[in-house]
Amino acid sequence: MKEILYIPIIFIHYGDSDYLRYTLKSARIFNPKTRIILLGDQLNQHYINLNIEHFFFDKYSNSSEILLFKKVYKFIAGNKHGKNEWTQFVFQRWFHIFEFIQSESIEQFWTFDSDNLIFTDLQKYVPLLSNYDCTEQCNGCCMNGFVNSPKIVKGYIDTINNLFMDSNYLEKQIQEFVDYPDYAFTEMRAYYEYRKTNNLNSIRLQNISKNETFDECFCQEHGMEFINGKKKLCFKEGIVYQINKLDQKPVKVNTINMSWAKLYLIEEIFTYTVNNHFDLFPKNYFIILCITRCKFYILKLISTIKKLFINLNL
Repeated sequence: MKEILYIPIIFIHYGDSDYLRYTLKSARIFNPKTRIILLGDQLNQHYINLNIEHFFFDKYSNSSEILLFKKVYKFIAGNKHGKNEWTQFVFQRWFHIFEFIQSESIEQFWTFDSDNLIFTDLQKYVPLLSNYDCTEQCNGCCMNGFVNSPKIVKGYIDTINNLFMDSNYLEKQIQEFVDYPDYAFTEMRAYYEYRKTNNLNSIRLQNISKNETFDECFCQEHGMEFINGKKKLCFKEGIVYQINKLDQKPVKVNTINMSWAKLYLIEEIFTYTVNNHFDLFPKNYFIILCITRCKFYILKLISTIKKLFINLNL
């Protein structure tokens, strides 16, 4: 019997964020035989206690590609964007990932933004996706999910460097951002150019099945029932579902992007799914929900009081 080669899941994150522990926990619980890897820094090194692997991404900053990137990178954005550090990192993370997978001899891997909750064993989708170069999320604007080869990442980072050395391309971006001052040249635009010029064989991850979805953003509709700025979620036997707006049929959620969602929502979704995954008593779920919801509002109240004291110069 052929041994299954489990494809690693790679996250990359600088600093610490309250949601990160839920991201890593859910990935670990639902992918027990898979390497869960966090490329991070000293502020998030403590997550190694979740039975994941932690590597400092700064140690993967010596390749010729990343040295060229640091030389040619420019912050290209409208005058209201103001996120230079974040914008540089969303490009640079791919250079870190490339150097890391080269050093670890990793051929195929999964990667998601660090605010994505994973509620399925990703390995079972590898045969379905192995004929593609990569999958996409971010409304089809970013390489996310499954990546089939280091050469796909190499082509991407080479495209990024080439675009930063293309003065005509950069000038067009600058002119566009005069009319759209909140926009910036990010890795998404670079991916669009990469896909267009290289005819990538890619697919949006949320479209690989009619009955399942890899959610691209909890706070965007994507053809699902949408209430108060969020997708409607249903829960049954530890599985999360969204509801297709056209036929009203449930769609199983394999991953969910929690960008812009409140922490208590992340905690509630995680708590329900994990508790039922382990067949714990439902009452435990409701007790924990009450605790997490109260904790969220208490912290919010404390923050409001602090801001009030600062404004009063007390």
